Amino acid sequence: MSDFTNDSLNRSLGSFSPIYNAVWLQDKFQFKDLILRLGVRIERYDANQEVLADEYSLFPTNSVAELRSIADGGSGRGAKLLNNYAIPNVIGDDFVVYVDDINQPNKILGYRDGAQWYDENGTELSNPDLIAQETNSGRIQPFLVSENEELVAESFADYDPVINVLPRVWFSFPINSEAQFFANYDVLAQRPSDGAVFTPYSQYYFLEFNQGGGLANAALKPRVTTNYELGFKQTLSRNSALSIIASYRESKGDFALVKVNQAYPISYLSYSNIDFSTSKSFRAEYELRGQGRTSIALNYALLFSDGTGSNANSSAALIQANLPNLRSLYPTQYDVRHKIVTRIDYQFKGGKDYTGPIWFNKKIFANSGANLIVTTQSGEPYTAYLNPVASVATGSAQRQSLDGNPYGSRKPWQFKVDATFSKNFTVKKKNVKDDFRRPTMDIQAFLWVQNLLNTRIVRGLYGYTGLPNDDGWLSSPEGQQLSANELSTQSYIDLYNAKVDYPYNYLTPRLMRLGLRVYF
Repeated sequence: MSDFTNDSLNRSLGSFSPIYNAVWLQDKFQFKDLILRLGVRIERYDANQEVLADEYSLFPTNSVAELRSIADGGSGRGAKLLNNYAIPNVIGDDFVVYVDDINQPNKILGYRDGAQWYDENGTELSNPDLIAQETNSGRIQPFLVSENEELVAESFADYDPVINVLPRVWFSFPINSEAQFFANYDVLAQRPSDGAVFTPYSQYYFLEFNQGGGLANAALKPRVTTNYELGFKQTLSRNSALSIIASYRESKGDFALVKVNQAYPISYLSYSNIDFSTSKSFRAEYELRGQGRTSIALNYALLFSDGTGSNANSSAALIQANLPNLRSLYPTQYDVRHKIVTRIDYQFKGGKDYTGPIWFNKKIFANSGANLIVTTQSGEPYTAYLNPVASVATGSAQRQSLDGNPYGSRKPWQFKVDATFSKNFTVKKKNVKDDFRRPTMDIQAFLWVQNLLNTRIVRGLYGYTGLPNDDGWLSSPEGQQLSANELSTQSYIDLYNAKVDYPYNYLTPRLMRLGLRVYF
């Protein structure tokens, strides 16, 4: 911090250089038919940067204990704040004091402990705007250590490294010669993304001029996910088996966009470890292997995924709706209720094992095959809105109102077929007289086709219309008025429609790749 503040000509900024350490220990035990794997992973994460000492103030503030010291001294700014006033008993010594005016404080208006606010009588407040409205300026006024409002070293503190102990247990044992029970338990940690945690000092300097903007949170910690899984596998025949698996996944400390309301000098958006999510799933898997030329794998998954947020920015709509503190369980964007995946592999062997057709005395399909992956799934959830906005126009600042709950609507079902066709060749090399080189070269020619049926698969859509190519803005009264005021109304409409039909709202259309793999 001192290198940045004291060297005004250079203002040197270091790159993001977190320190990450981990150790992994695992052992395997076998007691008769019981197989047990025990492991533990210990991770240490240090963002290796300074964080705000108080996320609600860029500048050092006075606590209740420091206010009492100033009052006992009898002189200085704020010395008379305790005249004819007694601090409520519920207010702790480390609470931050808020006054009517930063430069000339004459009255205490409230207190804050972390993110919990209190009025001057010690009553808890859910909305700090009530304190701001009573100040001389109409803006929140913390009792600052210095009215100069300069970033100093005391505004920051070192990042507190996080150590996570992550156990893992896996075991299986046969019930009989044709059935097996297995289970596993593991805990995982995920570090925050660089964009959410890296906060150079320059961001703090320009925070006041970034109205409505965001600030990364240098104090973000890794989120922790716990997985439980129980499974049962039954052999149905010599070539087939059925597995039934139930799992539960819990994620704590998920990253979420939050509004730091009534921070000083300005309210801002940032990220915090406040979200929580759970996933409950049931899977049934059927395998058929080596049945002639055909192998089949069929997988069905039933999933229920709920949480207070789906991703780091999913709470943006609640913040826009002035409901930043609403934390309820809703379906997440990963809540795909039904998913069926079928894999069909059809292969012809070569040589004496070839059983396919022979044309013109040629085993035309020897060492060739086809692989199909058929995926069917129910629609992913999305958030619907009551009013349209100009989604692709610049300079537009409309606010949308939620229609129901976040992620309360569903996209259409999806159906997709991927295919791979391949044929293998073996070519003998010439003049290979040693044992260090392979005498043959294997070549595989393949045709890989994604979305074989060229199905239109919707990935993204607009919350007002539920369509991927129309946001409803041009049909609204506001959109029609804006279009009429343009220099060329028809040109504006055509260009707007072209831009709103965003290609990435759809999954890949039919895409074919023809290639060779050479092994030598």
